[in-house]
Amino acid sequence: MESEKRALLAIALAFIFLMAYQYLLSRYYRKGETPPSPPPAAESKKEPSAIPEPVKPSTPPAISPSRAAVTERREGPVVRLKTPLYQALVDVTTGGLRSFRLQHYLTELPPDGVPVELIDENVDPLPLSVFLLEKQKVLMPESFNISRLRKAGRDEEWPSSFTAWARAGEFILLETWTLRQGTYVVDLTTTIINISNRTRNVALEVFLSRSLRGRKSYHEFKGLMALERKKLIKVKLKKLGEVQSFGEGLQWIGFSDKYFLIALIPQEAHGLAAKAKATEGIGQAFVYYPESVLPPGGKVSFTTSAYLGPKKEEDLKAAGGGLIESLELGILTGPMLKLLKLFYRFTGNYGLAIIILSLLVKIAFWPLSHISYRSMKKMKEIQPVLEELKKKYGDDKEKLAMETMEIYRRYKVNPFSGCLPLIIQLPVFIALYRALLNAIELRHAPFVLWIKDLSSPDLLFTLNLHVFVLPVRLLPILMGVTMYAQQRLTPTGGQDPLQSRIMNYMSLIFTVLFWNFPSGLMIYWVLQNVLSLLQQLYVMRSS
Repeated sequence: MESEKRALLAIALAFIFLMAYQYLLSRYYRKGETPPSPPPAAESKKEPSAIPEPVKPSTPPAISPSRAAVTERREGPVVRLKTPLYQALVDVTTGGLRSFRLQHYLTELPPDGVPVELIDENVDPLPLSVFLLEKQKVLMPESFNISRLRKAGRDEEWPSSFTAWARAGEFILLETWTLRQGTYVVDLTTTIINISNRTRNVALEVFLSRSLRGRKSYHEFKGLMALERKKLIKVKLKKLGEVQSFGEGLQWIGFSDKYFLIALIPQEAHGLAAKAKATEGIGQAFVYYPESVLPPGGKVSFTTSAYLGPKKEEDLKAAGGGLIESLELGILTGPMLKLLKLFYRFTGNYGLAIIILSLLVKIAFWPLSHISYRSMKKMKEIQPVLEELKKKYGDDKEKLAMETMEIYRRYKVNPFSGCLPLIIQLPVFIALYRALLNAIELRHAPFVLWIKDLSSPDLLFTLNLHVFVLPVRLLPILMGVTMYAQQRLTPTGGQDPLQSRIMNYMSLIFTVLFWNFPSGLMIYWVLQNVLSLLQQLYVMRSS
């Protein structure tokens, strides 16, 4: 009896801890500020340049906290770029991106939301800044000068590409920025020209950074992502204190959160190296191109593409470079996502699309579930016999096991036949779980009544409990109630009283765990519970 009390006390304490963790955390979370807005651009052709034979690259320098240690931040004029998808500001003085705002994605629901900003202009150096390396020494470019602006058409208001130049030591650095229309990709071609009177060895590094500060839910990834030799590498932000190194097999490297990705895609792989780390919530990555031998007047060019946009299947495929791997679609998640989008095209509402998909999955697995519930029914029918055996052979475990197996054989009951169908269904449920949890299509997508955003938890009202504010959510409560009802219908033969008591609290524990899960996922979960409960009742009451 004393052990049962301790178990119930442990469950109660765990419940209090989970509630305090989820709501006190959200109470003290402070939203970051959003930087000012920018403008536009389009597409243009790059001019190829001769590339001298590269020499074997030297070891890339260790990552310093920031190139700001070498030079102070210099505010200056900007080039404004704009496409239907985004607005960007390129800092002419430093040659980096000062702002990149997504036109079709807001920070919050209207009317409070503003376009999502992927650049933190307070971080030095700016993303897509480039540096020259000569004998491991960093050569900082002087202020850039605009030499050419191009537009996609005569009537276009904004440039689709531009070229800027700056001096760095005894080199001229030419940067050509080109926008790919219809994508979130910016191509940066960097040309290095030796203006000295002697042969020199020079290498190029391209810098990328992203602020990943702010609240992170326990089911969300924030950190480094890279694709090396077709293998996706993920390192959480908190584990990025140590430098991560990559070699020639690198296809892209960047920083990701749940919905958005910024990444560098090197176009030349020979002799490539890269390093990444994080400092105080800021992810930093350097891509190093190999050393080249430049005679007087010689030049070399490297092209680096950058993706700054949503983790949306169509956009990642259009960008190329293997970025689609950042979605981790897998064998089943991809088809589930495609079905979801197909149903959305018919209904115009992702909430209805989730309901249709849930019904389809339940119909597909109806026969397997039927086998499982029939097995449970048989187990329930022989419970009195099993209880008699426990009373008769309670002290003789070996004899009890033998007699129990004999009962199973006599009544043609397989105790595992109830579990096997559920195990077969598990991969599909996991695929659906991942699709609904991470799909950017559900971000700010409304359903009905109080559910305004399928990517956020539903909210009926809030209770001010003085210690903390408790948001009241209907969907997790319905999930807990339906889960408890299913447990009451499930036979518990073979369980001791303590196990039974703990299982009775499982629905409550799951309700707390899922309290802050997205409403789109909860709609699926509640509907699956309701349909399973109805099927279970039908089987239990049928003769």
